[in-house]
Amino acid sequence: EYRIRIFNEASFRGYPVVRHPVLHFPSDEQFMTEDAFSFMLGDSIYIAPIMRCGVVKTKTYIPAGRWIHLWSDSVYDIYGDTGSCVEVQAPLGEPPVFYKQCEELNLVVSKLKQKGIIGLEKTPPKPKRFSLLKK
Repeated sequence: EYRIRIFNEASFRGYPVVRHPVLHFPSDEQFMTEDAFSFMLGDSIYIAPIMRCGVVKTKTYIPAGRWIHLWSDSVYDIYGDTGSCVEVQAPLGEPPVFYKQCEELNLVVSKLKQKGIIGLEKTPPKPKRFSLLKK
């Protein structure tokens, strides 16, 4: 399983589980300059968190390769040595997450979707009311 593999890499090779993309894409200068928040989970999952309130659609830089958007199953083929910007939906609770096209992750994602962990129709939570009590 993917988690076991990346934890073994951390234990035996010293690779961090959560990594800066430059570790896997050293020739992609985008990761050396502008992209300060994206990160990798192992070598095959790329996360680009949203750092602004109210964003529901965003342009996200993804590295070269074949990537699948976790929430929509859209496939992005990025050719060459550097990545490209793509526009994806990013409502609250569904940040831009991409995984490499590979059998290992295809199985993991399909199991999570079968169990209803990924792809649930979300209903926004009702706002909670708070009151301050003075003593």
